[in-house]
Amino acid sequence: MGVLKRPIHVLVDREARRKPNERFICKTHSNLPPRSVIKVSEEVSVVCPELLFLELASSIEKTPREDLLKGEVALALVGFELCGTYLLSNEGQCGSVQEKMRKGFANTHQSLTNKERIEKYIANCGRLDGVASARRALEIIQEGSHSPMESSLFMLLCGPRSHGGMGFPRGLLNYRVKTSRGQRLIDLAWPHFGVGIEYLGRNYHGISEVERDDRRRNEIGGEGVTIFNVRYEDLAQPYRFKQLVEVLSKSTGVRVRVRSSAFWRRHALMKSVVLSNGI
Repeated sequence: MGVLKRPIHVLVDREARRKPNERFICKTHSNLPPRSVIKVSEEVSVVCPELLFLELASSIEKTPREDLLKGEVALALVGFELCGTYLLSNEGQCGSVQEKMRKGFANTHQSLTNKERIEKYIANCGRLDGVASARRALEIIQEGSHSPMESSLFMLLCGPRSHGGMGFPRGLLNYRVKTSRGQRLIDLAWPHFGVGIEYLGRNYHGISEVERDDRRRNEIGGEGVTIFNVRYEDLAQPYRFKQLVEVLSKSTGVRVRVRSSAFWRRHALMKSVVLSNGI
């Protein structure tokens, strides 16, 4: 079934089926919204993405209070993946799938769900465990991410300050710009400010890649959009991140002044989560 971690969490239809087992953790639910379980074969069914999100939120609410913020940031990352067009890889994959995931993730043609579906699902779940954390994490999520680091970039810059983000206006992920040579995508853009960010991954070293993206940036710049290139170090290293924030603040006219030491502790916590698997 492709499950790599134990124990496996299983949803059962009645309390009597919840028998202790080292390989399985069994859980029951009553009055779940329709189509909460998807049948993938005669023998196997899986929970829908929206219920998965809620189940993860439920596990967060059972953690110590000091771990709640960290858990909600991690949950938001899962939400970016569910509402984006990429899937993280796992050790143990092989064959052609492994080839596709050699950069740590594989891209898909469409998302598994979207924010509206998750919101509607949660609204129909009443007082089930996890609803409160799921709603808070959902406020951070932006649809349309095409990679894990695009998600991390958005969270660090546009995430709410309550969770450690810088609180910039919510930009658009993979924003389409029409140029003289066709459509181009900007990783993170603020169209009304005429500003965009391109993330250059850790493996971004080839001369051909640099030349290609230089041409691409020039084409986008010709449409009146200023593009800033960002590398992993610009996000991970505090002084370089503050430089990025200052440049972005000047370019957008959005003043970002944070003097609270409590905020920077939250920011460091968010960064430890979203950059833990930097690609």
